[in-house]
Amino acid sequence: MKTTYITLFTLALFVAACGSKKTTKKEVIRPVRYQQVHKSGGKSSRTFSGVARASTETRLSFKVSGTIQVLNVKVGQQVKAGQLIASVDAADYVLQYEDAKASLRNVEAQRQNAQSSYNRLRQLYENNNASLSDYEKAKTGYESAKATVNSIKKKIALAQSQINYTKIVAPRDGVVAEVLVETNENVSPGRPIVQLDSGKELEVKVDIPEVFIAKVKSGDTVQMRFSAQPQTLYKGIVHEVAFTASRGKTTYPVTVKILNPDQNMRPSMTCNVTFVFDYGIATPKMLVPAIAVRQDVQGKRYVFTVKDVKGESSKVVKQVVKVGDLTEEGIEIMQGLKESELVVTAGVSKLKDGQKVRLSR
Repeated sequence: MKTTYITLFTLALFVAACGSKKTTKKEVIRPVRYQQVHKSGGKSSRTFSGVARASTETRLSFKVSGTIQVLNVKVGQQVKAGQLIASVDAADYVLQYEDAKASLRNVEAQRQNAQSSYNRLRQLYENNNASLSDYEKAKTGYESAKATVNSIKKKIALAQSQINYTKIVAPRDGVVAEVLVETNENVSPGRPIVQLDSGKELEVKVDIPEVFIAKVKSGDTVQMRFSAQPQTLYKGIVHEVAFTASRGKTTYPVTVKILNPDQNMRPSMTCNVTFVFDYGIATPKMLVPAIAVRQDVQGKRYVFTVKDVKGESSKVVKQVVKVGDLTEEGIEIMQGLKESELVVTAGVSKLKDGQKVRLSR
């Protein structure tokens, strides 16, 4: 009995000790996306990244496979039309050419014999001194020999073309922008070897998000600042607007011609391109993405604003708002927000008032 009391007492102490320990849960800091509130309407500017490029870019490649023997250019080199760029080993194609020529000599002799036999039997047949079957046999043999000769001639022409294809020459004057292979490297037909930039004018390629592409029109004027010389403002005009998005992206390529280029510009330089969009609204409105606005059980509309930004950690506050019209740019906020406030735009459904978050663009 004494042993039983001791066991129960020990168990009670163990349970009490376990109960005294507090379980601490690690606070989850949820990542959210956000944007700064601004007024839109009338005319509004948007800036996108662009890259300068030559007005004509040509990627040169071989039409035959082989091992590169000659690589005659380097990046930045000026080349003239007709200048040799690169060549591959032509030995195999020369052998094919010589074999085809040797075959042609043999089949030419066979064709001549077949023609002589055909001419002789035709005369005999016309004089009733040869049978129809012998005449037709000679005729068939002659036509077959002619077809063989023509086939070999085509092989010779193909072999000659393949020999010619072992060399790449510059199609026009230009500058070597990129060399994509090395000497002694095996290449396949169609693989780019060198990029040649030509044309006196530079263009800028800009990727425009799908929500703005409908507002971009050919002939629109833009302003540009290049990263290499941010103090200089350049003017441009929209030259081409793509009808379909870039492969694997939700952006549309737009080509801008530079109206006041100078000698400081180079292909592949990056720049910021500013477009001015006219929304056709007389009075600017404060707009936020529609996904940022929620509705509680009482029917009140609200957003989460970002407060107490400290490094990676911030806090969100539930803010009741009064909404107006829903436009293609977002939903109008009539009351409850101030310009320049930060509003959560992604991850809203899982937030609570006062919750800590990590900001992510």
